[in-house]
Amino acid sequence: GELRGVGAVAELTSQVVGKVEIVFAGQVVPAALSGLGAQAHVSGDVVSAVLSEQHQDAALEILRRERLRLVSLTPVRRSLEEYYVQKLQPTEIRKGVGA
Repeated sequence: GELRGVGAVAELTSQVVGKVEIVFAGQVVPAALSGLGAQAHVSGDVVSAVLSEQHQDAALEILRRERLRLVSLTPVRRSLEEYYVQKLQPTEIRKGVGA
């Protein structure tokens, strides 16, 4: 076997993928939020939307303008499963060689 990574789970999954998840109170997704390319899911009285972090400020402004209550704003991080799959790939592929 070969050791390919060591650390606490939080460290191993800390790489941010450039997206944020915005959760807010509501029953519909504002059209302006969809216009930013958000992938949204409504569950009861809560909406969860994932979008590029470059659109984060614009999305928060939309929520303010629509008077929707923000529940959370969280960077989307890779999962532990994604970490292991990446580490199982041959070194050349991880470095982008031979692609």
